[in-house]
Amino acid sequence: MTRVISRGEMTIANISDGRDSYLHRAWSNSSDGGLDFTTKFVEDMRFIGTYVSDNEKQSNNPKDYDWTPLFDNVVVGGRNLFIRSTATEQFLNTNNIPGTGDEQNLLSDFIQVDESTSYIYQIWTKIDGKLLQNWSAWTFYDKDKKPIGARNSKYYGNTPKDSETYDSIVIKTPENAKYIRIGSRYLKNGKFKFEKGNVPTDWSPAPEDMATNDDFKDTSTKISKLEQDSTGFKQTVAEVSSKVDGMEIGSVNLISDSDKEWTGYSREFFTTFDLAPIFEKYGLDKTYSLSLDLKSKNTSKTNVIQVYMQNGSGTKYSFVNKTVSVTESYKRYKFESLKPLISKKDETKALLAFYGTYDTGNMPVVKNIKLEIGTKSTDWTPAIDDMATQNSLSESNKKISSLEQTANGFKQEVEQVKKDNQANKTQIEQTAKEVTSKLSSVEKKVDGIEIGATNLILDSTGRHIGLYGFNGGWDKTENVTVDEWKTKKAHGFKGKGSTKQIFATFNTNKGDPEKVTKNGVSYVHSIYIKNNHEKNNLILSNNMGNNVWVKPKEIKRVVIYGTGTGGAHLQLNFMTDKAGDEIDFVYFKPMIAEGTVVSDWHPAPEDVLNEIDVLRKDVEFKLTPDEIYGMVSSSSEYQEYMSDMATSEEFDEARSELDKLHDVMDGENGLVTRFGKFEQTTNEFGVTLGDIVQQVGSNNKEIEDMLHFMTFKRGEKPNDAFMSIGSSADSMEVRIGRGKISFFDGGVEVAYFSKQQLYIKKGIMTDSFQVGSHIFENKGNGSTVLTFSE
Repeated sequence: MTRVISRGEMTIANISDGRDSYLHRAWSNSSDGGLDFTTKFVEDMRFIGTYVSDNEKQSNNPKDYDWTPLFDNVVVGGRNLFIRSTATEQFLNTNNIPGTGDEQNLLSDFIQVDESTSYIYQIWTKIDGKLLQNWSAWTFYDKDKKPIGARNSKYYGNTPKDSETYDSIVIKTPENAKYIRIGSRYLKNGKFKFEKGNVPTDWSPAPEDMATNDDFKDTSTKISKLEQDSTGFKQTVAEVSSKVDGMEIGSVNLISDSDKEWTGYSREFFTTFDLAPIFEKYGLDKTYSLSLDLKSKNTSKTNVIQVYMQNGSGTKYSFVNKTVSVTESYKRYKFESLKPLISKKDETKALLAFYGTYDTGNMPVVKNIKLEIGTKSTDWTPAIDDMATQNSLSESNKKISSLEQTANGFKQEVEQVKKDNQANKTQIEQTAKEVTSKLSSVEKKVDGIEIGATNLILDSTGRHIGLYGFNGGWDKTENVTVDEWKTKKAHGFKGKGSTKQIFATFNTNKGDPEKVTKNGVSYVHSIYIKNNHEKNNLILSNNMGNNVWVKPKEIKRVVIYGTGTGGAHLQLNFMTDKAGDEIDFVYFKPMIAEGTVVSDWHPAPEDVLNEIDVLRKDVEFKLTPDEIYGMVSSSSEYQEYMSDMATSEEFDEARSELDKLHDVMDGENGLVTRFGKFEQTTNEFGVTLGDIVQQVGSNNKEIEDMLHFMTFKRGEKPNDAFMSIGSSADSMEVRIGRGKISFFDGGVEVAYFSKQQLYIKKGIMTDSFQVGSHIFENKGNGSTVLTFSE
C-alpha cells in the first residue's frame, strides 16, 4: 500500500525488497554539488542533484547525488556595467548614504538593472596590510532612486594581508528594483566587474571606459591583429557550416493523443505518456526534442515545476530533467537536442512526469506534448494517426456522397467500410487495454483513500473565531448573506492592528469530541472563505505546517491536508502576511475530520443528536388538548361563537356527525364491545405468557449466555442509552441507539448506519466496491478493474 509523505518528498512504493524508497533533490552552482549546495529550491541554480534511498531523511552530502546541468538556468553576460570613470571615491554607509574622507574607496554611480534578475560582481585586488575592514557593499533602488531595504555587504576580514585576492558574488535583484549602487572599501586599487548573468566571465572594462583604458587606447593595433584575410574568413564559414549540418529538424509528432490536457488531483505530481516504446522503436542513438504547453493552477507559494522521467520507482530511460518557472497561463516550453540513456534496466517504462512541490497548490497542467526526432522543436502538430482519426468523419461523408449506385460500386464501398470498422475496433481494443493498465496503477492510490466525513467541531456554524493580539479595532457581523453559498447565516469579520501574524483561530475546546491530533493520523481541514479585502491576502493554516492563501476578492472553499503529531491542537488558524495587516472576510461552515479526502460539510453527530433532543423537549412542553379546550372555552369570543353556532345549519350538521360517532363507540359492533373482547383475549394471553415464563425458567442457562453478549447502557441523558452486542473478551462491538447503529473495534468507531446512510471511517473492500453504476472489482491477479453497470 502507498504511504503518503507530507511535503517535499515523493513516496515510491513496492520496490523489490518491499521497503519504501524516497526521491531526494538538491541544487548547486557546480557539477559536483560543492558550490552553493542546498536542499531547498533556489531559482537560477545551474545544477540539480537527485538520488533515491529507502531513508526518508535527506542527505546533506553533495557526493550522494547525481548532478545534472540545468541549461535553462545558465545565463552568461560579458558586458561590464561598472563604469569606473563615473565612480566616486566614496563608500556606502549602513543608512545607504555615501560616506567620504577615507582612502581606497570606490562607489559606482546608479547602474540600471532588471528586476528579479541575477548579476555577478567580481573583484581582482590586493589586500593592503596596513588597512582594515575590507568589504564590498551594495544597495537596490526603485524607479525614483529611493533605497529598497537595508544595505547588503560582504566582509573580507579573514583574507591574508598583502595577498592577491579574487572574489565573485551572485546578486539577485528584487521585484521592484530599477537601479543598484555597488562598491568596495579599502579596495580601490583593484579591478571590478558587474555583469548580468550567473556565470562569471574574464575581466573587461565597461565600453564607456575603453577610451581611458590603457589596454584599449591603441585601437588601430587591436584591429590590425584581426584576421581579415580570406583564409581566416573561410575557416569561420566552415565552422558555422559544420554546426548547421549537425542541426536536425523533425516536425513529425511521435506521440498519439498528444493534445490531451493532463493535471493532478490531490497531489502536485503526475505522470503522462510512456516514452520507452517510442525510443525503442526509433532508436536510442537518435537525437530528440520535446516541447509542451505548461502552466500552474496556483503560483501563490511557488512557481517552479520539474519536468523529468519518473515511473514511481525509477525510470528505464533518463531523458529530460529540467526545472522551469511557470505562470497561471499556458506557455510553450522547449527541451531540445536530447538523447535517451539507460537508467534502470529492470524498469519497463519511462513515464514523462511533472512535479510542483507537495502541499503548495502549485499543480502542473500540461497539454499539446510533442516529441520529435531532431535537434530543434517545431510548432505542435498532432501525430499522423491522430490526423487520420480527426479526418475520418469528413472522409466517411465523402465516401457516402460518392457511392456508386451500381451493385459493383456499392459492394466496393461496403468492403472499404468493413475495413475501416475493423481498424476502429482494433483501436478501441487497444484503448481499452490502456485504460485497464492505467486503472491498475490507480488502485494503489484508491487503497489509501480515507474520506473525512465526521466533523470534529461542535456547533461549527454558530461558533465564533477566537482573537489574538487585538486591542480594539475589530468588528464582527452575524447573519451575512453570501449568494454563492446560498446562505444568510455566514459570519463576517473586519479588523486592523493585531500584534500577531496569527490573529484568530478556530480551535477545539473541552466539549469537542477530540482536542489534539493523533500521531500519524491524516486530517483534512476545510472552511468556506470570502476575502473582501482589495489588497491583502488571507492565510489559513491547519496547525500542522500546511497553509493555503486566499487572494484579495477571492471566494472559495479552503481545503488543507496534514498528518497529526499527537501534540498539536485541532484547529484552523487565520493569518496575514504580516502582523497588523487590515483584514475583511466572511467565513462559513468550518470542518475538521479524519481522512485523506475532503467530503461535503456535515454538522458534528453530537449537534444532530442535540437538535433531536431539543425537538423532543419542544413536543413534551406542548399543551394537552384538554388544556387548550379549557383555555378556549372560557373565553368570551368562544361563548359568542357557540351561541351563534347553536342556531346555524352547520351546528345541525355537526350534531348529526356526533350521533354517528356515538354509533361507532356504543353501537352493536362499536369500540366498547370490541374492547370487551380485547380484555378476554388479554386474559387468555396472560395464561400463555405464564407458560412462556415457565419455559424460560427451564432455559435460564441459555438466557444467561445470551445476556453475556447483550448489555444495556444508560448515559446521563435518556437519549444517551444504547444496547451493546459483543463479548467483553472481544474487541468487536455493535451499539444500537442514539439514532444509529455503530460498529466498534477496540473502543474506536469505524462505521455506522444513520438516516438511511452508511458512514465508513476506515475500511478495505477486498472483492468489489460499487458507487452508483461504477463497480471496482478485484480480479485476483493483482489488479482492479472499473466497470460500468447499466
